[in-house]
Amino acid sequence: MKRIFFFLVLFCSFALAQGWNSTITTSINEPNLEKMDLTANTSGIHVLIKRTNGNIVYYFLNSSGVVNAGKTYTMEADGDFPNIVASNEVVYALYKAGNNIKGKYSTNGGTSWSNLPNNISTTSNLCNGIDAVYENGYGIHLVWATRDNYPYFETYYYRLDLANNQ
Repeated sequence: MKRIFFFLVLFCSFALAQGWNSTITTSINEPNLEKMDLTANTSGIHVLIKRTNGNIVYYFLNSSGVVNAGKTYTMEADGDFPNIVASNEVVYALYKAGNNIKGKYSTNGGTSWSNLPNNISTTSNLCNGIDAVYENGYGIHLVWATRDNYPYFETYYYRLDLANNQ
């Protein structure tokens, strides 16, 4: 009886184990890469970069790391602090452009993009970064810091409630 129990536990642990792909090397060749963020969902791997010239560019990769050139898209000509988050079906790309945090979303795995319903106003003061996290049922949580009171940075929080266009 003990052997049967042992083999049953062993079988269940192997049957329920996750299978991971091995580490991949992408074919993205970006000599002007300054900043980058990436996420993955059921569609594939989504990469958002900032080039040294300010362009914010999106790349889509399959699970083997191969870039789909048809989905490469320049989102902004003069942006900074790229962030990309995703649910199972929707991809959200966010970045700072001028005095605003802007964003786009895709419901078809990065094939086409739409603007988010509103831009988030910030100051023109020095920004030291933007972080974004997606949470099911609550939307996107954004945190950023600007030097509004020299020499200190002020930290701000904003929740994009996409279900209610807020």
